Amino acid sequence: MTKNVNTVEYDMRQFLQQYLDRYVELAGPNVKFKKISIPFPDNKITHPIMDEAETRGELQPIASRVLMKVLFAIRMARFDLLRATQGLVSRVTKWSPDCDKSLHRLMCYIHTTLDYTMVGFVGDPPEACKTWLFADSDHAGEHNN
Repeated sequence: MTKNVNTVEYDMRQFLQQYLDRYVELAGPNVKFKKISIPFPDNKITHPIMDEAETRGELQPIASRVLMKVLFAIRMARFDLLRATQGLVSRVTKWSPDCDKSLHRLMCYIHTTLDYTMVGFVGDPPEACKTWLFADSDHAGEHNN
């Protein structure tokens, strides 16, 4: 028995490539991308600065512009970038040199995974489908001070 299946592929390659080009333009021409398998540096989230006496990261002036484009890609089809990006977005006002490293690692991960796409499919007719919603109201139990 064969069944017709409708599929949709969410391809963000072109958008993310433009975004990588923009990152290089903003961060400087000496930026080089390495191949990496995870977007987190040392399996941790970046350490923000604690007071104004600490040195701020060099990429703080461009961090918001860069991360906003990533947030759009995440919303559309790249949920694998969510945790790493969220960790950086929450530190835009307390940007540290550690955040610079994490942002560059995120860019390297995006460069490595440009070919990742999200594919959705439905094999049932619309009248047989049901809408379900599951909300995570406490943000997975994670709280940063």
